[in-house]
Amino acid sequence: MAKPNLFIGSSSEAKDAVEEIRAVLADVASTTAWFDDWFQPMHGTLEKLIEAVETFDFAIFVATPDDQTKMRDHDYQTARDNVIFELGLFLRGLGAGRTFLLASRGDLHLPSDFDGISIPRFDAGSKGLSLRAEIAAALVPIKNSIKTQGRKFTEPVEVNVGGCPVRIGIGNITQYDRPASTVLVPTDVYFDTTFDEDVVSRRSALGALLEKREKEGRLDALDATIDSVLAGKRNIDSRAKVIANKPGRGKAFSIGEVLEIRTAEGDLLLAAVCDLERVDNSYKASPPAGGYQAAFRLMWKGVCNRRAMGELATPLLGTGYGGMNKMEGLTRLLVTFGDVLRDQRRLPCSLLKVVVMENDWGDGAWVRTIVDVLPTISRVATPDL
Repeated sequence: MAKPNLFIGSSSEAKDAVEEIRAVLADVASTTAWFDDWFQPMHGTLEKLIEAVETFDFAIFVATPDDQTKMRDHDYQTARDNVIFELGLFLRGLGAGRTFLLASRGDLHLPSDFDGISIPRFDAGSKGLSLRAEIAAALVPIKNSIKTQGRKFTEPVEVNVGGCPVRIGIGNITQYDRPASTVLVPTDVYFDTTFDEDVVSRRSALGALLEKREKEGRLDALDATIDSVLAGKRNIDSRAKVIANKPGRGKAFSIGEVLEIRTAEGDLLLAAVCDLERVDNSYKASPPAGGYQAAFRLMWKGVCNRRAMGELATPLLGTGYGGMNKMEGLTRLLVTFGDVLRDQRRLPCSLLKVVVMENDWGDGAWVRTIVDVLPTISRVATPDL
């Protein structure tokens, strides 16, 4: 198994300490220092530095008293400002559990954000074997954390479900809203493109996609296409008018029903998988009468009854306003997909892409856990989880 990738940042004065960190952690991580040829953070653009964060599993920053800073009429020994800046970037990208600060003992002023936090320390003035011993002792908790956590799982996880290849990976569903593509988007039973915040939230997968089309000047055309598809299908539900709070704009359809909206800019499959209920002065998604498991099965049947597609992309369903946790949502999605495919004579697509938001993905271990136990889950017949 490949070792985790570790980035080490420091000032130029602390290069000796960086080399000792590399030596001490050589058995648990593949290390890259800021001064290595392939990437020099402070000699490149900010964009390159931000992109680099995603390529590492862990980061260590070495703070040593390299500068003198006057603050409120007092002089302090401080770490190089770019070290603290880069530490902040990696904390945002990797989180506090994967980004570490190693600081010198003695007179070193750090930002007050670190007050009360246990920071490993070493004697920056030591040399040779003494420095190695100092670094090795300070790195004990960090080394244990690296061994325990291991690599982030940022690569897509692939699995075969009912004979159809499925790829589960990090992304945003708006990436797949493009010509010659098909996106399956979950909705509640009242579809509204007017961005009433009580009905369609911009934070949902559907809201993000609609907002993208709005910014591109394509939302009105999409709205007209949806009206055309629904024309003569049924009368607009009176409850939909009340919920949307814009007479004539609410559009209602049944649980599990899939509407195919074909446009030159990319095709959409809108699938109703949840109801909508009023709570105080707002609304929230609620499970349909038959439960989410039944709704997902109906959705997949609707997808399979349509034309065969190439690649089909869908967000991880139910983890927003659907109220499910991410493991439950992915399990339901894959199990019901497999259930329906067993009754079909053809596959609905050549590849199903399940798109997981980065904040839901985390270290990705939970995705692999579900994929590993999926054959066992699929053999258990349950009307709802």
